[in-house]
Amino acid sequence: MRQALETIPIWDAFQENTECPLCLLAGQVENSFLTGYLEELVMDSSYRKRVVQDGFCNDHLYKLLSRRDKLGLALTLESILMGILSSDAGTLDAVLPDKVQRLGQPSQCPACEHIASFVRQYCQLIVRMYRDEKEFRDAFARSKGFCIPHTLAFAQNVKEGPRAGSNKEAVAHAFELLRTNLERLSGELRWFIKKHDYRLADAPWNGTEDSVARAIQKLVGLRGMRF
Repeated sequence: MRQALETIPIWDAFQENTECPLCLLAGQVENSFLTGYLEELVMDSSYRKRVVQDGFCNDHLYKLLSRRDKLGLALTLESILMGILSSDAGTLDAVLPDKVQRLGQPSQCPACEHIASFVRQYCQLIVRMYRDEKEFRDAFARSKGFCIPHTLAFAQNVKEGPRAGSNKEAVAHAFELLRTNLERLSGELRWFIKKHDYRLADAPWNGTEDSVARAIQKLVGLRGMRF
Protein backbone atom coordinates (compact mmCIF):
# COMPACT_ATOMS: atom_id res chain seq x y z
CA MET A 1 0.00 0.00 0.00
CA ARG A 2 1.33 3.44 -0.91
CA GLN A 3 1.94 5.59 2.14
CA ALA A 4 1.52 9.36 2.34
CA LEU A 5 4.75 11.12 3.34
CA GLU A 6 3.19 12.43 6.56
CA THR A 7 2.16 8.95 7.71
CA ILE A 8 5.52 7.23 7.18
CA PRO A 9 6.88 8.13 10.67
CA ILE A 10 3.69 6.73 12.22
CA TRP A 11 3.97 3.46 10.30
CA ASP A 12 7.63 3.19 11.31
CA ALA A 13 6.82 3.85 14.99
CA PHE A 14 4.08 1.22 15.06
CA GLN A 15 6.44 -1.34 13.56
CA GLU A 16 8.89 -0.88 16.42
CA ASN A 17 8.73 -3.08 19.52
CA THR A 18 7.98 -0.13 21.79
CA GLU A 19 5.76 0.43 24.81
CA CYS A 20 4.48 3.63 23.20
CA PRO A 21 4.70 4.70 19.53
CA LEU A 22 3.73 8.26 20.49
CA CYS A 23 6.69 8.46 22.89
CA LEU A 24 8.93 7.37 20.04
CA LEU A 25 7.44 9.98 17.69
CA ALA A 26 7.65 12.74 20.31
CA GLY A 27 11.30 11.84 20.95
CA GLN A 28 12.08 12.13 17.24
CA VAL A 29 10.37 15.53 17.06
CA GLU A 30 12.28 16.71 20.12
CA ASN A 31 15.63 15.60 18.71
CA SER A 32 14.91 17.28 15.37
CA PHE A 33 13.85 20.52 17.07
CA LEU A 34 16.90 20.75 19.35
CA THR A 35 19.23 20.05 16.42
CA GLY A 36 17.45 22.62 14.24
CA TYR A 37 17.52 25.20 17.02
CA LEU A 38 21.28 24.98 17.54
CA GLU A 39 22.07 24.82 13.82
CA GLU A 40 19.61 27.40 12.48
CA LEU A 41 17.05 29.00 14.79
CA VAL A 42 19.64 30.31 17.22
CA MET A 43 20.70 32.79 14.53
CA ASP A 44 17.11 33.87 13.80
CA SER A 45 16.75 37.21 15.58
CA SER A 46 12.96 37.04 15.89
CA TYR A 47 13.08 33.52 17.32
CA ARG A 48 15.95 34.43 19.65
CA LYS A 49 13.82 37.30 20.94
CA ARG A 50 11.12 34.84 21.91
CA VAL A 51 13.64 32.61 23.69
CA VAL A 52 14.98 35.61 25.61
CA GLN A 53 11.45 36.34 26.78
CA ASP A 54 10.34 32.80 27.62
CA GLY A 55 13.48 30.67 27.84
CA PHE A 56 13.61 26.88 27.71
CA CYS A 57 12.35 24.66 30.50
CA ASN A 58 14.79 23.00 32.90
CA ASP A 59 14.69 19.71 31.02
CA HIS A 60 15.37 21.17 27.59
CA LEU A 61 18.17 23.43 28.78
CA TYR A 62 20.00 20.40 30.10
CA LYS A 63 19.27 18.45 26.92
CA LEU A 64 20.78 21.32 24.93
CA LEU A 65 23.78 21.26 27.29
CA SER A 66 24.32 17.57 26.57
CA ARG A 67 24.86 18.29 22.85
CA ARG A 68 28.20 19.01 21.26
CA ASP A 69 27.33 22.51 20.02
CA LYS A 70 27.95 24.70 23.05
CA LEU A 71 28.33 27.92 21.02
CA GLY A 72 24.66 28.13 20.08
CA LEU A 73 23.67 27.48 23.69
CA ALA A 74 26.15 30.08 24.93
CA LEU A 75 24.63 32.69 22.60
CA THR A 76 21.18 31.79 23.89
CA LEU A 77 22.16 31.95 27.55
CA GLU A 78 23.98 35.26 27.12
CA SER A 79 20.89 36.75 25.46
CA ILE A 80 18.66 35.52 28.30
CA LEU A 81 21.00 36.88 30.99
CA MET A 82 21.34 40.24 29.22
CA GLY A 83 17.55 40.37 28.92
CA ILE A 84 17.24 40.00 32.68
CA LEU A 85 19.98 42.51 33.47
CA SER A 86 18.74 45.16 31.04
CA SER A 87 15.08 44.99 31.97
CA ASP A 88 13.22 48.29 32.19
CA ALA A 89 11.74 47.14 35.48
CA GLY A 90 14.95 48.10 37.25
CA THR A 91 16.28 46.13 40.20
CA LEU A 92 16.37 42.34 40.20
CA ASP A 93 13.93 42.07 43.08
CA ALA A 94 11.41 43.82 40.83
CA VAL A 95 12.38 41.96 37.65
CA LEU A 96 12.64 38.36 38.79
CA PRO A 97 9.16 37.65 40.26
CA ASP A 98 7.53 38.38 36.90
CA LYS A 99 10.37 36.80 34.94
CA VAL A 100 10.21 33.44 36.69
CA GLN A 101 6.51 33.22 35.86
CA ARG A 102 7.62 32.72 32.26
CA LEU A 103 11.32 31.87 32.10
CA GLY A 104 11.95 28.14 32.16
CA GLN A 105 8.32 27.09 32.53
CA PRO A 106 7.21 24.13 30.36
CA SER A 107 4.07 26.04 29.35
CA GLN A 108 6.28 28.73 27.77
CA CYS A 109 9.15 26.52 26.54
CA PRO A 110 9.36 26.65 22.72
CA ALA A 111 10.63 23.06 22.57
CA CYS A 112 7.77 21.76 24.73
CA GLU A 113 5.27 23.73 22.66
CA HIS A 114 6.72 22.42 19.38
CA ILE A 115 6.58 18.79 20.57
CA ALA A 116 3.03 19.14 21.91
CA SER A 117 1.90 20.60 18.58
CA PHE A 118 3.31 17.62 16.68
CA VAL A 119 1.80 15.12 19.12
CA ARG A 120 -1.62 16.70 18.53
CA GLN A 121 -1.10 16.35 14.77
CA TYR A 122 0.07 12.75 15.14
CA CYS A 123 -3.01 11.89 17.20
CA GLN A 124 -5.25 13.23 14.43
CA LEU A 125 -3.32 11.31 11.77
CA ILE A 126 -3.40 8.09 13.80
CA VAL A 127 -7.16 8.22 14.29
CA ARG A 128 -7.70 9.04 10.61
CA MET A 129 -5.52 6.08 9.58
CA TYR A 130 -7.37 3.88 12.06
CA ARG A 131 -10.70 4.85 10.49
CA ASP A 132 -9.64 4.63 6.88
CA GLU A 133 -6.95 1.94 6.59
CA LYS A 134 -7.59 -1.67 7.63
CA GLU A 135 -3.88 -2.44 7.37
CA PHE A 136 -3.14 0.25 9.95
CA ARG A 137 -5.96 -0.93 12.25
CA ASP A 138 -4.29 -4.34 12.22
CA ALA A 139 -0.91 -2.76 13.06
CA PHE A 140 -2.57 -0.76 15.84
CA ALA A 141 -4.07 -3.98 17.26
CA ARG A 142 -0.69 -5.75 17.17
CA SER A 143 1.07 -2.89 18.98
CA LYS A 144 1.59 -2.53 22.73
CA GLY A 145 -0.58 0.57 22.71
CA PHE A 146 0.48 3.87 24.25
CA CYS A 147 1.83 4.82 27.67
CA ILE A 148 -0.76 6.04 30.18
CA PRO A 149 -0.16 9.79 29.55
CA HIS A 150 -0.24 9.37 25.77
CA THR A 151 -3.37 7.20 25.94
CA LEU A 152 -5.08 10.07 27.77
CA ALA A 153 -3.60 12.63 25.34
CA PHE A 154 -4.77 10.58 22.37
CA ALA A 155 -8.30 10.35 23.76
CA GLN A 156 -8.42 14.07 24.49
CA ASN A 157 -7.00 15.17 21.15
CA VAL A 158 -9.29 13.06 18.98
CA LYS A 159 -12.27 13.90 21.19
CA GLU A 160 -11.81 17.54 20.28
CA GLY A 161 -10.84 17.04 16.65
CA PRO A 162 -12.87 16.66 13.44
CA ARG A 163 -15.26 13.70 13.17
CA ALA A 164 -14.86 13.19 16.92
CA GLY A 165 -18.00 11.08 17.11
CA SER A 166 -16.57 8.47 14.74
CA ASN A 167 -13.30 8.29 16.67
CA LYS A 168 -14.78 6.48 19.67
CA GLU A 169 -13.78 3.05 18.38
CA ALA A 170 -10.11 4.02 18.18
CA VAL A 171 -10.19 5.55 21.68
CA ALA A 172 -11.86 2.45 23.12
CA HIS A 173 -9.28 0.26 21.38
CA ALA A 174 -6.44 2.38 22.83
CA PHE A 175 -7.74 1.88 26.37
CA GLU A 176 -8.25 -1.84 25.71
CA LEU A 177 -4.62 -2.13 24.58
CA LEU A 178 -3.51 -0.16 27.64
CA ARG A 179 -5.26 -2.59 30.01
CA THR A 180 -3.89 -5.63 28.16
CA ASN A 181 -0.34 -4.34 28.25
CA LEU A 182 -0.49 -3.17 31.87
CA GLU A 183 -1.48 -6.75 32.71
CA ARG A 184 1.39 -8.05 30.57
CA LEU A 185 3.90 -5.79 32.31
CA SER A 186 2.55 -6.74 35.70
CA GLY A 187 3.23 -10.39 34.86
CA GLU A 188 6.73 -9.56 33.59
CA LEU A 189 7.53 -7.70 36.80
CA ARG A 190 6.31 -10.61 38.90
CA TRP A 191 8.71 -12.90 37.05
CA PHE A 192 11.52 -10.33 37.32
CA ILE A 193 10.98 -10.27 41.10
CA LYS A 194 10.88 -14.09 41.33
CA LYS A 195 14.12 -14.32 39.34
CA HIS A 196 15.91 -12.69 42.29
CA ASP A 197 15.18 -15.79 44.34
CA TYR A 198 18.39 -17.85 44.31
CA ARG A 199 16.32 -20.97 43.64
CA LEU A 200 15.41 -19.56 40.21
CA ALA A 201 18.92 -18.37 39.36
CA ASP A 202 19.18 -20.76 36.42
CA ALA A 203 15.66 -20.12 35.10
CA PRO A 204 15.33 -18.06 31.88
CA TRP A 205 14.50 -14.36 32.13
CA ASN A 206 11.86 -14.72 29.42
CA GLY A 207 12.58 -11.22 28.12
CA THR A 208 11.90 -9.52 31.47
CA GLU A 209 15.41 -8.13 32.00
CA ASP A 210 14.32 -4.60 31.06
CA SER A 211 10.76 -4.86 32.40
CA VAL A 212 11.38 -2.27 35.13
CA ALA A 213 12.40 0.41 32.60
CA ARG A 214 9.53 -0.51 30.27
CA ALA A 215 7.01 -0.40 33.11
CA ILE A 216 8.20 3.11 34.00
CA GLN A 217 7.76 4.20 30.39
CA LYS A 218 4.27 2.72 30.30
CA LEU A 219 3.34 4.59 33.49
CA VAL A 220 4.87 8.02 32.82
CA GLY A 221 6.27 8.06 29.26
CA LEU A 222 9.91 8.53 28.32
CA ARG A 223 12.26 10.50 30.59
CA GLY A 224 11.60 14.23 30.39
CA MET A 225 8.46 13.83 28.29
CA ARG A 226 5.86 16.62 28.62
CA PHE A 227 2.13 16.03 28.19
